[in-house]
Amino acid sequence: CIAAPGEPDGAIAPAARWTGPHGPGSRSRRSNAIPITRSVSESWSCTLPGRALAPLVHWDGVGFVLCNYKSGGQLVAVDLADGRILAKKIISAANRQVIHCWNRHVLLAVNGDQMMSYKLIGKTFVKSWKCTLPGMPKWPGQGRTKSKKKVERAHPPEITVVGNEVFTVRKGRLARLLVGSGKPNWTYPSAKQKQFYLCIGTPTVYGPDVFVLGGAVGRLVMLRLDRERGTVNGTWNVLSRRSRNRFASVLTRRGSIHVTGEEILVASPYPLPTTSGRNATHAFLPAEPTGERGLVSGLFSFLGHPGIYRGGFVVMERGAKSWLWWKGGGGRVLAERKYTPELLSNVVSPTVLGDVVYFETWSADIETGEILWKLPVESAVFGAVPGDRAVYVLEREGAVLRGFTEQDLQ
Repeated sequence: CIAAPGEPDGAIAPAARWTGPHGPGSRSRRSNAIPITRSVSESWSCTLPGRALAPLVHWDGVGFVLCNYKSGGQLVAVDLADGRILAKKIISAANRQVIHCWNRHVLLAVNGDQMMSYKLIGKTFVKSWKCTLPGMPKWPGQGRTKSKKKVERAHPPEITVVGNEVFTVRKGRLARLLVGSGKPNWTYPSAKQKQFYLCIGTPTVYGPDVFVLGGAVGRLVMLRLDRERGTVNGTWNVLSRRSRNRFASVLTRRGSIHVTGEEILVASPYPLPTTSGRNATHAFLPAEPTGERGLVSGLFSFLGHPGIYRGGFVVMERGAKSWLWWKGGGGRVLAERKYTPELLSNVVSPTVLGDVVYFETWSADIETGEILWKLPVESAVFGAVPGDRAVYVLEREGAVLRGFTEQDLQ
C-alpha cells in the first residue's frame, strides 16, 4: 500500500486501487482517485457467473469479485476497462464473504481457520499461499451444545490487509502475518502473556499502529499496538460495568474502529448505556489514550460504515433520517429523508474522494451539499467503489457489475 503525501500509511486508498471491502487498511473509505463531478454514463456491463458475496476490490485496472457457487464460492477477475471476464476459479471451501487484493494476489479465508491467496497469472488463478491463522486455545462463544467446527465456520476470522501485511483476529487473538510466510510475526496476546484482553472485531491499521477492541471481565477497551512489534502502546476505555460475567460470545461479536488522526469513532459490539436510558451504538474517543478507566468523548448512534472526511465522519443518523458530516460532537446535514427520501432508501457505506462523497447511487459535494449526479440504477449492493473518474457498482442483488465514467470522457 502506498501512502498518499502527508497521509499515514493505510489512511487513504491510491487512485487505481481499492484493496479491501472498505478500501485502505484504515477502512476509511477514502480514495485518492479523481472524483466524477458531472453527469455519468455507462461504459460497460458484466453479468457475473453468480451473485456477489462481497464488495468489489481492484488493483491497477483489474477487479476481483467473489460470487456464490454451490456451497462455496467462485472467484472472478474482471477487466475494468471494458468489463470482460479475465479468469474464474471455483473456491469450494470459501466461507468468508470478504476478500482483499494485493498486487494481483487475492486473499480470502477458507475453512474457518486458514488464509488462502490466489495470484492472477494471465487468464488463470494460481494458488500462491496458504496459512493457518493462530487463535486462542480456549475461547468463549462455543457453548456446550455447539460444534466447535460449525461455530468457527459460521464466524470466520476478521481480516485487514495492507500491502503484503495481513492482520487478523481469530478466536480472540490478533496476529500479523506477511503474505508468503508460514508463521505470524507476532500475536496478541502472546503465548507467554498472563494478563491480556481477548481481541474482538476487525483490526484497523493507521500509520505505525494497529487498533483493535479488547474484552475482559466486565470491560471493553480499545488497544493500540505497534504495527511492527505487536506491543501495546495505548489503551482507551469504551465500556465498563459491574459484572462477574465475561463478555460472552467473543467470537461472534463484531466491532470496528475508525481513526482520523484527530478523533476516533468506535462501533461497539455491545450496547452503550446513556444517561437518557437509550443505548448508543458508537463511542467517540480522543486521539490520545485515556487509560482503562478513562471517559469517552460522547455516545451516539449511527447506521452502517462511516466514511472519513477532514478529521470527521460521513455517517447516517439512526432511523435513516439524514446523512451527516459529524465532527467534534456536532454534525452538518448533507441530505434529509423528509426532503429527498430517495437518497436515504438504503443503508450503504459512503466513499469519500476529496470534497466529493459517493453514496449508493448518487454523489454530493460535502461542502456545498449539491447533488452532483445519480446513477441510472435502482440500488447498488455494497455501495459505490471508486476509480479515477470512474465508479463501479454491483446491482440486481450482486449479479451484474457495471462501470460508469464521467460523461465528457466518452
